[in-house]
Amino acid sequence: MDRIGRIRSEEAFSHKVTYENHELYDKGSWLSRPLKTVMDILPYFKKYDREIRILDLGCGVGRNAIAAARSIRCRIDCVDLLPAALKHLKSNARYYQVSSKINPILSSVDSYQIEKEKYDCILAISVLEHLGSRDTLLLKLHQIREGLTQGGVFILTMNTDIIEVTSDGVQVDPMFEINLKTEEAAKCCENMFRSGYKLIKKHSATQTYPVVRNSGTNKLTSSVLTYVFRKL
Repeated sequence: MDRIGRIRSEEAFSHKVTYENHELYDKGSWLSRPLKTVMDILPYFKKYDREIRILDLGCGVGRNAIAAARSIRCRIDCVDLLPAALKHLKSNARYYQVSSKINPILSSVDSYQIEKEKYDCILAISVLEHLGSRDTLLLKLHQIREGLTQGGVFILTMNTDIIEVTSDGVQVDPMFEINLKTEEAAKCCENMFRSGYKLIKKHSATQTYPVVRNSGTNKLTSSVLTYVFRKL
């Protein structure tokens, strides 16, 4: 198995363990609540007199999509590589009575083609660091740039400067396809959205948390880069 395949296998295992042991919005995991940045932006769309089109890349079980569907009039294309994630997403959508607003799409983010000027909001929450390469990252950022309607909003969080350590204190290759320095990731994003977009939010914070791997539980430390851009 090559490096990308190994990483995606480990990530699939880690997510499966979380999905099987934690219900959406229950305390005790990163599924406990939607991202605050997403919730802060949603009121912006309440002024629209039509259904909002949202794309959630790497949607998982609906941590952010379900919250958005409950908050505003919208239709959400939810893209994820893992069948298990979409299975739980559909179940969660039924439980929260928003199935009509959720469109599950089984696809890698790498291969999903974003149509030009289709979406009013695009979410990429802790997913672009799992693209296959830096070149693919730049291509996807370009697709996102072109995929937003006028006034549309792009919300991004991305892990950078990632360090992964085993329970024995041994530093290992992080199970992330792309591991950029924070400054490099920031440059990629800001260059892509410099023209024709307004920077609404930029934030960086260090976080440390446990992650389950096939070999045991490791500790991850990363600098989480957050951006919100609005198309002018």
